[in-house]
Amino acid sequence: MAISLVGVVLYAVADNPNRVALNMTTFFEIGIVGRDGHVRFILPDQSIGVPGGFMATTQYLSDGVKGNYPMYSSPYSCGNIYGNSTVCAISVLSRVVRSYTLGDFFAVWGVPLGPDETLNAKYTSNMTGSPPQPDYSWTMCTSIHAGKWIPSFEWGNHVLVDKEVILLDFGPQDYPCA
Repeated sequence: MAISLVGVVLYAVADNPNRVALNMTTFFEIGIVGRDGHVRFILPDQSIGVPGGFMATTQYLSDGVKGNYPMYSSPYSCGNIYGNSTVCAISVLSRVVRSYTLGDFFAVWGVPLGPDETLNAKYTSNMTGSPPQPDYSWTMCTSIHAGKWIPSFEWGNHVLVDKEVILLDFGPQDYPCA
């Protein structure tokens, strides 16, 4: 009798659909930089990875908790983070421990991510001059715990890190990390 009771309890714990194995928050900011240096920030206009919002893929949906994709964000998770109104949170709440990437998050959002095109074709790097040089291009920078900004070239392969801020800027050639 005692053995069967232990087995039932272990089964109930192991099969809990709301069990969380990974819980962290990564932050992101997307800016469009004008030639005059003015930055216009892009914020999601609806939830990402949440039922009723953007859910362009269900690849990892079974990893999520309470019907959410394991990486999700919403317009309500943007603003007043690190004293900045343009930073958005990516909540990572997963039933399994996995190295989720920025590419995984953009895949559920359903928009492209990369040094040549991010968000949509309107923001595509272009080449002018002789020899051809990027006139406008994407820059990716990361900062952990509000430290120094570091250029990154990982794009979709970048593994999300707890408390990290990812900055994606589309601007004039050689736009530096902040």
